[in-house]
Amino acid sequence: MNSEKEKSQNQNLIEKAKTFLGKSIMISLKDQRRIAGTFECFDKQGNIVVSNAAEESKMKSGDFLRRKIGNVIIPYDFIENCFAQKNL
Repeated sequence: MNSEKEKSQNQNLIEKAKTFLGKSIMISLKDQRRIAGTFECFDKQGNIVVSNAAEESKMKSGDFLRRKIGNVIIPYDFIENCFAQKNL
């Protein structure tokens, strides 16, 4: 079971994440793709929902190919890094 300290730490992380709701977000995936869009929500498993999403795939030339994908759920296990801009 989670100790009270762990529960408190988790609650603090959740509150921090809530400050980024509706903000621009960039998620790096483990397969080298990136997803950019608007941070809509997350669940207790750590999956993230992004709206107005665009996928960026790195090409052999080093450039990124970008395509719009709309709304997307990104599984926690696929996430490498996540960057958000709090103040636009």
